[in-house]
Order: sequence, then structure tokens, then C-alpha cells
Amino acid sequence: NNRRAGGSATINLLEVGGLAEVPFGGRGSALVAARRSYPSAISKWILSLVDGTAGPKADIALDTSSVFGSVASEPSSEFFDIHGKVLVQPSSKDRASVTVYRGREDLDLSRDIRLPLDTTDRLIGLGITVPDRFSVSEPRHTLQTGVGVEWSRMWTDKVQTQVTVGRTTLE
Repeated sequence: NNRRAGGSATINLLEVGGLAEVPFGGRGSALVAARRSYPSAISKWILSLVDGTAGPKADIALDTSSVFGSVASEPSSEFFDIHGKVLVQPSSKDRASVTVYRGREDLDLSRDIRLPLDTTDRLIGLGITVPDRFSVSEPRHTLQTGVGVEWSRMWTDKVQTQVTVGRTTLE
């Protein structure tokens, strides 16, 4: 878009975000977009409004108790990302752009696992001491970064050259 500035905002059950694009000199534009999820506590509360268990302290923890034991888990997650792009058109036949991306995701799948009572009783009967629960810690933090550069040239109506170089890292 080389003609006018524009933008938008997004608010939904999972995230908030926005986008802005600004032209410069009639020969290019810059675009920036960002998104962010709500912190887990707010997401859980919003989901509780949808499923009818409304209240800021609504507990949406997963607890699957049975004769097979139980798993108690309250996953938490958040993400954030930002994108930027600069597009220039130095001539009617040439276009070049640079794109950058940065994102972060935090996910915690930690949980408590309990053995079935009959299994625990059998092990104790054999003289084996077992804890009443096992805690599994499984936090995951991911950082993504990306950069891309592109150049294209229209030589004729039917012949075009396009060169793209990019790099992405995942930490």
C-alpha cells in the first residue's frame, strides 16, 4: 500500500492484536503487526464465561481420577509475536522488501500423577515405599526470530527474476 496509512485492532477470546501500515514517498510502505495472548488466569476466566462456570476464581484444572490413578494438571500458556515489513519500489520494474519476526511462547504442562490405590497398597504390601504422588515439571519456553529479504525485477511482461534469502532461529 503506497497511498494511505491504515491500521486495525483485534480483540477476541484468545488474544489482542493490532496492525499499522504507513506509506512513504509513494515508493514503499512499512507495516507492523503484533499479537499477545491474555495471561492464563484471564484466559481461564474468559473461558469460564463461555462454559458457564463464571467467576474470577473458576478452576478449570484437569483432574482425571479413576481406578487407573489420576492426573491433575492446570496448564498455563502465553504468547507474543511482532512482525515488521518494509517494502520499497525503487523503479517501476524493481521491488525489494525486508521482513522481520520475533515471537515468544511460554507453556507449562506440569502435572501431578497419583497411582491407583490398589497398586499403592500392593507395593506397600511388598515392602516398597512409594510416594502418594509424582510431580512432573514440564515448562517450555520458546523464542522464534526470523528475517527475510526479497528482491524482484520484471524484465519483460513474461520474464521475472526473484531472489529471496531468509533465516529463522528457534531457541
